[in-house]
Amino acid sequence: MLPFTVGALGCAALLGAGNGAVFKLVPQYFPSETGSVTGLVGALGGLGGFFPPLVMGIVKSATGSYALGFVLMALVALACLMVLRALGGPRRAEPTSQSVASSR
Repeated sequence: MLPFTVGALGCAALLGAGNGAVFKLVPQYFPSETGSVTGLVGALGGLGGFFPPLVMGIVKSATGSYALGFVLMALVALACLMVLRALGGPRRAEPTSQSVASSR
């Protein structure tokens, strides 16, 4: 029980840190649309926590194994990486002179 507890708490801490990092970067990449992008990121994160368990359950009931579900999730992640690479990745917004002056 102890290894599971340590592993689960470690995963929760690392996932929380990653979540915080994503929401910290939103205003740097999208300074004029921070609210909209934050809402979009939150909504997609909610969908990311909703659909994969459903897909895994359907795959398990259809095939008797989770293997195909993990392969499908890996393919979706690979497709997302390819799209991001094709688009050149996100561009960080350059700070304007007004935002630099107001931060002092």
